[in-house]
Amino acid sequence: MRGELQENCGVGFLYLKKSPNQYPQFDALKKALYMNMLMYHRGEDSGGVAGVNPVAQFGTPRIWSASAMDQPENLHNLLFEKKDKDSQEIILPPYHGMEFATSLICSRRYCTTALNTPANMQPMLYDHMRPVRTLAVSWNGNMANYGERVPDIQKRGLWLKTGTDTEMILLDGAEALKIQSDEMKAEREAHSGDPLNYQPPDLDLGRFIRDASKEWDGGYTIAFLIGTGDMVFCTDPHHIRPGWILETDDYIAGASEDVALRTVFQVKNRDLQCLGPGQA
Repeated sequence: MRGELQENCGVGFLYLKKSPNQYPQFDALKKALYMNMLMYHRGEDSGGVAGVNPVAQFGTPRIWSASAMDQPENLHNLLFEKKDKDSQEIILPPYHGMEFATSLICSRRYCTTALNTPANMQPMLYDHMRPVRTLAVSWNGNMANYGERVPDIQKRGLWLKTGTDTEMILLDGAEALKIQSDEMKAEREAHSGDPLNYQPPDLDLGRFIRDASKEWDGGYTIAFLIGTGDMVFCTDPHHIRPGWILETDDYIAGASEDVALRTVFQVKNRDLQCLGPGQA
């Protein structure tokens, strides 16, 4: 499954290993957009990118996201503008803070069963006032048991607004985060009498993906982005869909198609790691 762009939608992620001020301006965002563009190869309907805003003020979104229909340059033009042809690009006001992001995910989506509308664009976002419960997802796959699971989702008091398996995946992830978040809150309250000596636990990402995926049946490559800046990138247990990882001195990146990584970072096949079945 190497070498050529495959007949799938594309997902990817990018993580900066150093402080953003040690990289060129907009470096992470533009690399994510370039990966997105390279996965545009069959006339997909939309593409998007999402990242954690580390300078977000209380009450403002911890994860920003941007999606655009049709050609890849539409997404770039949504984010950036030039005052004139010779001036440096600036980021548009609705997306201020994106230049500081160290964790990003991206997606190219080919419309199949879902309606071709902005509500169905990826990455999909679940917003919450607490960063640990804020989540975005890029999903390349097919939930074979989607129809069987809809009644169960509704019994849990959740409502599928778009009728897509992507939204179902997002709700599963949000539920998995809620479990750990509630446990963290209870533990923090139990140590309220000695706050100076209390060390809050880190989010257990392995447990998160196990809890979220326990009812999934299908083939997929998926990228989750959490408001804390943590990310999970994994493939399905049957290895129906591929996933590739690259780590350099400056970046950790992954994509559902290896050619995107090789082109953006100018590396060889031997520099990439292929994820095994169900590996994250």
